[in-house]
Amino acid sequence: QAHARLSAMARAALRAGLKPAAVLSIWQELLGAALMRQARMQLCAPRSLLALARAQFGHSVPCVASTEKAALRKAARDAHTIAILPLLSSKPQRVWWADALPPPLQVIAALPFWAEKAAPPEALCIAHPAAEEEQFPRWQLVCAARAKLSKSACLAVAGRQALGALAPDAPLPAGARALGWVLPILRADEMEKGLANG
Repeated sequence: QAHARLSAMARAALRAGLKPAAVLSIWQELLGAALMRQARMQLCAPRSLLALARAQFGHSVPCVASTEKAALRKAARDAHTIAILPLLSSKPQRVWWADALPPPLQVIAALPFWAEKAAPPEALCIAHPAAEEEQFPRWQLVCAARAKLSKSACLAVAGRQALGALAPDAPLPAGARALGWVLPILRADEMEKGLANG
């Protein structure tokens, strides 16, 4: 599991007195370079997210500036393209996740993969369904009317729509649409606390 691998590296970095973010950024660069040797891959993202996308996937993976709609169209046509889209757009009353995703796309990850402390994701990765080894999610992402999502599950609000993260076994709220699955963001503060407690 990629998530377990990242977690193990972050903990090893902490034990060695290193900054986990530095170790994980090196790993992401190596992983991105290896992926490009195996298969053609491309990221499409709004200009405001290009730096985040490169930091998470490495500089070997091509990253193209694109509008949200164009990124989704490209990802739907090409199984090797990942659209990186913000939770809230420049027009927060109208967001991409309020509409049905073009088939067969689904949300496959949240960015950043790593954070120093608790914070909501900045962006989501949308692509063809991920490989089986990545299907170990903790959150199921859903879109529903704001009133139907509890505040604890709510990641973003746009008009009457809400983007929520639910436990995998939680039932979908009435009228909600499932968007995909994301792994939880690794947090330095939680890991440091865990190591301090033995």
